[in-house]
Amino acid sequence: MELHFSKPFEADIWEQSISGNSLLLTTRDAEAMNVSFSLVDLSDGRLVFEGLAFEEDWWVSVYHYFGEVALFQVYEDTQDIEARNYFAMDLKSQEAIWSLDAVKGLGRQGHFVQMKPREEESESFWVDIRSGEVHDNLPEEIVGNDISFQTRYPLHYTEEGTYFQTVRQFLAKRHGIEIVKACDYLEYKDYAFIAYHQQAGESLEHFLSVISPQGELILHQKRDSGLKGLVSGAFFIAEEQLIFVEGRKTLKSYLIA
Repeated sequence: MELHFSKPFEADIWEQSISGNSLLLTTRDAEAMNVSFSLVDLSDGRLVFEGLAFEEDWWVSVYHYFGEVALFQVYEDTQDIEARNYFAMDLKSQEAIWSLDAVKGLGRQGHFVQMKPREEESESFWVDIRSGEVHDNLPEEIVGNDISFQTRYPLHYTEEGTYFQTVRQFLAKRHGIEIVKACDYLEYKDYAFIAYHQQAGESLEHFLSVISPQGELILHQKRDSGLKGLVSGAFFIAEEQLIFVEGRKTLKSYLIA
Protein backbone atom coordinates (compact mmCIF):
# COMPACT_ATOMS: atom_id res chain seq x y z
CA MET A 1 0.00 0.00 0.00
CA GLU A 2 1.41 3.34 -1.07
CA LEU A 3 0.07 6.70 0.06
CA HIS A 4 -1.33 8.42 -3.04
CA PHE A 5 -2.40 11.69 -1.47
CA SER A 6 -3.46 13.25 1.82
CA LYS A 7 -5.68 16.31 1.51
CA PRO A 8 -6.63 18.34 4.64
CA PHE A 9 -9.76 20.50 4.81
CA GLU A 10 -10.71 23.19 7.32
CA ALA A 11 -14.18 21.77 8.03
CA ASP A 12 -15.47 18.24 8.63
CA ILE A 13 -15.97 16.04 5.57
CA TRP A 14 -19.54 14.74 5.72
CA GLU A 15 -20.33 13.18 2.37
CA GLN A 16 -18.45 11.86 -0.65
CA SER A 17 -20.03 11.35 -4.08
CA ILE A 18 -18.04 9.74 -6.88
CA SER A 19 -18.38 9.82 -10.66
CA GLY A 20 -15.62 8.37 -12.80
CA ASN A 21 -12.32 9.53 -11.34
CA SER A 22 -13.78 12.61 -9.62
CA LEU A 23 -14.86 12.82 -5.99
CA LEU A 24 -17.32 15.51 -4.88
CA LEU A 25 -16.91 16.30 -1.18
CA THR A 26 -19.38 17.96 1.18
CA THR A 27 -17.78 19.79 4.11
CA ARG A 28 -19.71 21.28 7.01
CA ASP A 29 -18.57 23.91 9.50
CA ALA A 30 -20.87 23.47 12.51
CA GLU A 31 -19.76 26.69 14.19
CA ALA A 32 -20.23 28.90 11.15
CA MET A 33 -23.31 26.90 10.08
CA ASN A 34 -22.29 26.68 6.45
CA VAL A 35 -21.75 23.99 3.87
CA SER A 36 -19.30 23.97 0.99
CA PHE A 37 -18.35 21.58 -1.80
CA SER A 38 -15.01 20.61 -3.29
CA LEU A 39 -14.05 18.44 -6.26
CA VAL A 40 -11.00 16.16 -6.15
CA ASP A 41 -9.35 14.51 -9.15
CA LEU A 42 -8.51 11.00 -7.95
CA SER A 43 -5.84 10.50 -10.61
CA ASP A 44 -3.46 12.87 -8.80
CA GLY A 45 -5.31 14.20 -5.74
CA ARG A 46 -5.59 17.65 -7.30
CA LEU A 47 -8.35 19.97 -6.16
CA VAL A 48 -10.38 20.94 -9.22
CA PHE A 49 -12.16 23.50 -7.05
CA GLU A 50 -12.66 24.08 -3.34
CA GLY A 51 -15.19 25.87 -1.15
CA LEU A 52 -18.09 26.12 -3.58
CA ALA A 53 -21.02 27.48 -1.53
CA PHE A 54 -24.57 28.68 -2.07
CA GLU A 55 -26.94 31.12 -0.42
CA GLU A 56 -28.55 28.19 1.36
CA ASP A 57 -25.75 28.11 3.93
CA TRP A 58 -26.67 24.98 5.86
CA TRP A 59 -29.67 23.08 4.48
CA VAL A 60 -28.21 21.93 1.19
CA SER A 61 -26.69 18.58 0.19
CA VAL A 62 -25.81 16.50 -2.88
CA TYR A 63 -28.64 14.30 -4.12
CA HIS A 64 -26.91 12.87 -7.20
CA TYR A 65 -23.60 13.29 -9.02
CA PHE A 66 -22.97 11.83 -12.45
CA GLY A 67 -20.71 12.90 -15.29
CA GLU A 68 -20.04 16.60 -14.85
CA VAL A 69 -23.42 17.44 -13.31
CA ALA A 70 -24.33 17.55 -9.63
CA LEU A 71 -27.92 17.68 -8.44
CA PHE A 72 -28.34 19.46 -5.11
CA GLN A 73 -31.32 19.35 -2.76
CA VAL A 74 -32.33 22.22 -0.49
CA TYR A 75 -34.38 21.57 2.65
CA GLU A 76 -37.06 24.25 2.85
CA ASP A 77 -38.63 23.23 6.18
CA THR A 78 -36.57 21.76 9.01
CA GLN A 79 -39.75 20.20 10.43
CA ASP A 80 -40.63 18.42 7.18
CA ILE A 81 -37.85 16.37 5.61
CA GLU A 82 -39.88 15.95 2.41
CA ALA A 83 -40.02 19.69 1.78
CA ARG A 84 -37.14 20.00 -0.67
CA ASN A 85 -36.27 21.87 -3.82
CA TYR A 86 -33.68 20.74 -6.35
CA PHE A 87 -31.21 22.45 -8.67
CA ALA A 88 -28.60 21.06 -11.05
CA MET A 89 -25.17 22.52 -11.71
CA ASP A 90 -22.54 21.89 -14.36
CA LEU A 91 -19.44 21.51 -12.19
CA LYS A 92 -17.07 22.30 -15.04
CA SER A 93 -18.53 25.77 -15.64
CA GLN A 94 -20.11 26.05 -12.15
CA GLU A 95 -23.28 27.32 -13.78
CA ALA A 96 -26.82 26.35 -12.77
CA ILE A 97 -28.65 24.33 -15.45
CA TRP A 98 -32.18 23.92 -14.13
CA SER A 99 -34.23 23.82 -10.94
CA LEU A 100 -37.39 22.11 -9.76
CA ASP A 101 -39.52 22.92 -6.71
CA ALA A 102 -42.17 21.09 -4.69
CA VAL A 103 -41.05 17.61 -5.71
CA LYS A 104 -39.40 14.70 -3.96
CA GLY A 105 -36.69 12.45 -5.29
CA LEU A 106 -37.48 8.74 -5.59
CA GLY A 107 -34.35 7.34 -7.21
CA ARG A 108 -31.47 7.85 -9.61
CA GLN A 109 -29.93 5.95 -12.49
CA GLY A 110 -27.10 7.30 -14.58
CA HIS A 111 -27.97 10.73 -15.97
CA PHE A 112 -31.59 10.44 -14.79
CA VAL A 113 -33.43 10.98 -11.51
CA GLN A 114 -36.99 9.95 -10.67
CA MET A 115 -39.20 12.67 -9.20
CA LYS A 116 -42.76 13.01 -7.99
CA PRO A 117 -44.84 16.11 -7.17
CA ARG A 118 -44.93 16.48 -3.41
CA GLU A 119 -48.49 17.66 -2.91
CA GLU A 120 -50.29 15.97 -5.78
CA GLU A 121 -51.54 12.43 -6.32
CA SER A 122 -49.87 12.13 -9.71
CA GLU A 123 -47.47 9.82 -11.45
CA SER A 124 -43.72 10.06 -11.05
CA PHE A 125 -41.49 11.19 -13.89
CA TRP A 126 -37.82 11.11 -14.87
CA VAL A 127 -35.53 14.11 -15.34
CA ASP A 128 -32.32 14.22 -17.37
CA ILE A 129 -29.90 16.02 -15.01
CA ARG A 130 -27.90 17.34 -17.97
CA SER A 131 -30.76 19.39 -19.36
CA GLY A 132 -33.77 19.26 -17.04
CA GLU A 133 -35.77 17.51 -19.78
CA VAL A 134 -38.71 15.53 -18.37
CA HIS A 135 -39.62 11.97 -19.44
CA ASP A 136 -42.67 9.94 -18.47
CA ASN A 137 -40.59 6.76 -18.33
CA LEU A 138 -36.94 5.95 -17.83
CA PRO A 139 -35.16 6.26 -21.19
CA GLU A 140 -33.06 3.38 -22.46
CA GLU A 141 -29.97 5.51 -21.93
CA ILE A 142 -29.65 5.12 -18.16
CA VAL A 143 -25.89 4.74 -17.72
CA GLY A 144 -23.20 6.74 -19.46
CA ASN A 145 -19.63 5.73 -20.15
CA ASP A 146 -18.16 7.89 -17.40
CA ILE A 147 -19.51 6.00 -14.38
CA SER A 148 -16.94 4.16 -12.27
CA PHE A 149 -17.85 0.48 -12.26
CA GLN A 150 -14.91 -0.27 -9.98
CA THR A 151 -16.34 1.36 -6.87
CA ARG A 152 -16.57 -1.09 -3.96
CA TYR A 153 -18.16 -0.53 -0.56
CA PRO A 154 -17.72 -2.68 2.56
CA LEU A 155 -20.30 -4.80 4.33
CA HIS A 156 -21.29 -3.75 7.84
CA TYR A 157 -21.22 -6.46 10.51
CA THR A 158 -22.55 -6.06 14.06
CA GLU A 159 -21.47 -8.06 17.09
CA GLU A 160 -24.70 -10.10 17.08
CA GLY A 161 -23.71 -11.78 13.81
CA THR A 162 -21.35 -14.66 13.07
CA TYR A 163 -19.38 -12.68 10.47
CA PHE A 164 -18.37 -10.11 13.07
CA GLN A 165 -17.26 -12.89 15.43
CA THR A 166 -15.12 -14.43 12.66
CA VAL A 167 -13.38 -11.09 12.02
CA ARG A 168 -13.00 -10.47 15.76
CA GLN A 169 -11.39 -13.87 16.36
CA PHE A 170 -8.99 -13.49 13.43
CA LEU A 171 -7.78 -10.03 14.49
CA ALA A 172 -7.39 -11.09 18.11
CA LYS A 173 -5.55 -14.31 17.36
CA ARG A 174 -3.34 -13.13 14.50
CA HIS A 175 -2.67 -9.49 15.42
CA GLY A 176 -3.68 -9.04 19.06
CA ILE A 177 -6.37 -6.52 18.14
CA GLU A 178 -9.54 -6.52 20.25
CA ILE A 179 -12.57 -5.09 18.46
CA VAL A 180 -16.06 -4.28 19.78
CA LYS A 181 -19.58 -3.42 18.62
CA ALA A 182 -19.30 -3.52 14.81
CA CYS A 183 -16.95 -3.51 11.85
CA ASP A 184 -16.89 -2.88 8.10
CA TYR A 185 -15.33 -5.60 5.94
CA LEU A 186 -14.36 -5.85 2.29
CA GLU A 187 -12.22 -8.26 0.30
CA TYR A 188 -10.56 -6.95 -2.85
CA LYS A 189 -7.68 -8.40 -4.85
CA ASP A 190 -7.00 -10.92 -2.06
CA TYR A 191 -6.61 -8.09 0.47
CA ALA A 192 -8.94 -7.73 3.46
CA PHE A 193 -9.98 -4.19 4.37
CA ILE A 194 -11.37 -3.87 7.89
CA ALA A 195 -12.65 -0.79 9.72
CA TYR A 196 -13.40 -1.53 13.37
CA HIS A 197 -14.08 -0.03 16.80
CA GLN A 198 -12.06 -0.33 19.99
CA GLN A 199 -13.18 0.70 23.45
CA ALA A 200 -11.34 3.70 24.92
CA GLY A 201 -12.80 4.45 28.34
CA GLU A 202 -16.40 5.53 27.87
CA SER A 203 -15.96 6.36 24.18
CA LEU A 204 -14.85 4.51 21.06
CA GLU A 205 -11.90 4.74 18.72
CA HIS A 206 -12.16 3.81 15.06
CA PHE A 207 -9.37 2.17 13.06
CA LEU A 208 -8.78 1.05 9.50
CA SER A 209 -6.56 -1.93 8.74
CA VAL A 210 -5.50 -3.75 5.59
CA ILE A 211 -4.48 -7.41 5.68
CA SER A 212 -2.22 -8.79 2.92
CA PRO A 213 -2.91 -12.10 1.13
CA GLN A 214 -0.31 -13.62 3.48
CA GLY A 215 -2.27 -12.43 6.51
CA GLU A 216 0.13 -9.63 7.41
CA LEU A 217 -1.01 -6.25 8.70
CA ILE A 218 0.20 -3.77 6.08
CA LEU A 219 -1.88 -0.76 7.16
CA HIS A 220 -3.16 0.11 10.62
CA GLN A 221 -4.45 3.65 11.00
CA LYS A 222 -6.65 5.42 13.50
CA ARG A 223 -9.51 7.19 11.75
CA ASP A 224 -11.23 8.87 14.66
CA SER A 225 -11.55 8.94 18.45
CA GLY A 226 -13.91 10.16 21.15
CA LEU A 227 -16.87 8.58 19.38
CA LYS A 228 -20.18 8.05 21.16
CA GLY A 229 -21.75 5.95 18.41
CA LEU A 230 -20.85 3.46 15.71
CA VAL A 231 -19.37 4.27 12.32
CA SER A 232 -20.37 2.54 9.09
CA GLY A 233 -19.30 3.10 5.50
CA ALA A 234 -15.91 4.33 6.70
CA PHE A 235 -14.07 3.66 3.45
CA PHE A 236 -14.51 2.59 -0.15
CA ILE A 237 -12.38 1.50 -3.10
CA ALA A 238 -12.43 3.29 -6.46
CA GLU A 239 -9.96 3.74 -9.30
CA GLU A 240 -7.71 1.13 -7.62
CA GLN A 241 -7.49 3.30 -4.51
CA LEU A 242 -8.48 2.89 -0.87
CA ILE A 243 -10.23 6.13 0.06
CA PHE A 244 -11.21 7.25 3.55
CA VAL A 245 -11.36 10.24 5.88
CA GLU A 246 -8.94 10.53 8.79
CA GLY A 247 -9.77 12.68 11.79
CA ARG A 248 -12.94 13.93 10.09
CA LYS A 249 -11.04 16.56 8.06
CA THR A 250 -8.37 14.81 6.00
CA LEU A 251 -9.12 12.90 2.81
CA LYS A 252 -6.62 10.09 2.24
CA SER A 253 -5.97 7.74 -0.63
CA TYR A 254 -3.73 4.67 -0.83
CA LEU A 255 -2.88 2.95 -4.07
CA ILE A 256 -3.73 -0.74 -4.14
CA ALA A 257 -0.96 -2.78 -5.74
